[in-house]
Amino acid sequence: MKIMNSKFKDIVPSYLPFIILLTTVLFSCSSDFSSSITLENRYFKYEIDKQGKNLHFIDKVSGKDYLKSDSLTYCASLISNGEKMFVTDVSYKRNQLNLGFSKAGVTIGIKVKKTKNHVSFEVETVKGAVDELTFINVPLQLEGMPYEPFAACILSMNIFTRVRELPALQSHLWASCYKRFGIIGAKVTMIGVPQKQILPVIRDVVSHSKDIPYSDKGGAWAMMQKEGYGSYLMNFGTLTEETVEEWIDMCNSLGFNQIDNHGGGAFFKFGDFELNKDKWPDGWESFKRINDRLHEAGISSIFHTYAFFIDKNSRYVTPVPSEDLGYFNSFTLAKPLHDSDSVIVVNESTANISTITGFFVYDSYRHTVQFNNVNKLQLWYNNLPENKEVSCLIGSIKALPMVPITISNPVITIGNEKLIFPVKMESGMYIEYISKNDCKLYGTKGEFLKDIDIEGSIPTLNHGDNEIRFTCNDKGKVNSRVQITVISEGKPLNIIE
Repeated sequence: MKIMNSKFKDIVPSYLPFIILLTTVLFSCSSDFSSSITLENRYFKYEIDKQGKNLHFIDKVSGKDYLKSDSLTYCASLISNGEKMFVTDVSYKRNQLNLGFSKAGVTIGIKVKKTKNHVSFEVETVKGAVDELTFINVPLQLEGMPYEPFAACILSMNIFTRVRELPALQSHLWASCYKRFGIIGAKVTMIGVPQKQILPVIRDVVSHSKDIPYSDKGGAWAMMQKEGYGSYLMNFGTLTEETVEEWIDMCNSLGFNQIDNHGGGAFFKFGDFELNKDKWPDGWESFKRINDRLHEAGISSIFHTYAFFIDKNSRYVTPVPSEDLGYFNSFTLAKPLHDSDSVIVVNESTANISTITGFFVYDSYRHTVQFNNVNKLQLWYNNLPENKEVSCLIGSIKALPMVPITISNPVITIGNEKLIFPVKMESGMYIEYISKNDCKLYGTKGEFLKDIDIEGSIPTLNHGDNEIRFTCNDKGKVNSRVQITVISEGKPLNIIE
C-alpha cells in the first residue's frame, strides 16, 4: 500500500504506524463486518442483506433506488422435494456468492464477474437436493418503457437458463434453472445502465457470448438496419409456389418490400410448425423455394413464430401431451372423461382460473377490463389530410360506462348480397362466422352458446371497392355500436395499375 507523497513526507514518522493501522481497520469493517452485501459497477449498485432480503437497486448516475419495496422480497429461492423455500443466509468472498437454504440443507455457489457495464452470475456448485433454483429475483419500480431514464435487463447466457421477461427493457430481473435441464452452469448477465446505453451494452454482451446465437439484423441491432424500417404485407396462408409471382407483383405495385408469414389455421401449426401438406407438399423445402424467389425479387420474408403459442392440435398436445409442456396448475378428474363429453368435472376448485386473455392492446367488450392494470391509452387518427400537419390537444379523458343493450337479426350486406344471422345478442356477445356450416355464438366470457343457421347468400368480394353495410334490429334507448372484423381468403386480388 503506497500512502506517502511529497507532502506526507513532512509528517512526523511516529504517526505513520497509527495511520496505517487505522486505514487497515477501516477496510476490514467494510468487507467482513458489514450487515449487507453490495454488488456494483459503474452504473448500478445492488444490495442485499446477509439473510438474502433485497435492500436496494440504485442507479448510480441519478442516485434513485429502483427496487420495488412495497413488499419483502428475497434474492433467491428454490424448490426441493416439491417444497418452495427462500434463501436464509448469504455470504460473498473472492467473487463467490454463497446462498444457503438451511431448511433444505442446500448451499449454492455462484461465480460473480463484474465489468463496468454489466455483472454476470454463474452457478458453479450445488450441495444438496435441488429441483428448481431461482438465483436472481429483483422486482423493480421500472415500467420497462423507453421514456424512462434508466434501463435494467437480465440476459440468459445459455439455453438451459430461463429468464422470464423479454429484453431489452424489464421491470423484474428474474432467472431460474432446473434439475432436469441442468443447474450447474446456469448463467445470466445483469445490466443496469442509462436508457440510451441499454442496446449497445446488449450488443456487446451477446456478440461476445460463446453459447448464444444471434442475428445482427434484429433484436438489439434492429434499429441500426435499413430492413427494420420496411413495410410488410400479412400472409395468412395463401402464399404458395403457385401464387408467389402474384404476391411479388402485389408488393411491387403497393410499394411493400416485406411479407410477414403468420401461422395458424390451414397454414402451419404453432408449436410444431407443421405445414399444410395440401398447399406445400414438400413441407419447408417448398417454402424455402418460395423464400428464394422472394429474395430474388428484393422482398424479405418474415417468419411469425409466436413462440409462446402451442396449437392444441400439434403433436406436442394431441393425442398425448408432451412431458416437456409447462403448466401452472393441475386438476384431478372427478369422473371418467369420454370423447363425447363437453364438460370436464374436477375435484379442485376452478374459481381462480382466469378467462381473460391479454393478446391485443384493445379488444371488444367481451374481455373484462382490470382498470388497476391499465398503463396506456392509445388514440388513432382517421382520414388524415395528405402532406399536412394535424394538431392534437388532449385534456382530461373520461371513460363512459357501457350501457347494456340487446340487438337481434344482425345483417351484413356486401353489394347486393345479404348475410343474415337470426339471433339475439346482448352486450359482450360475439359471433364467429367461418362458413355456412360453421357459425357460432359466444357469450360475454367466451363460452360457446349455440350454432347459428344463417340465412341469405354468402357475399363474394369483387375487384375494386366493396361497400360493407351493417344493420340490425335495435330497440335500445342509446345508439348501439358493433365491431366487425372481415378477413378475406383465397388468391390475392389482382392489382391493375
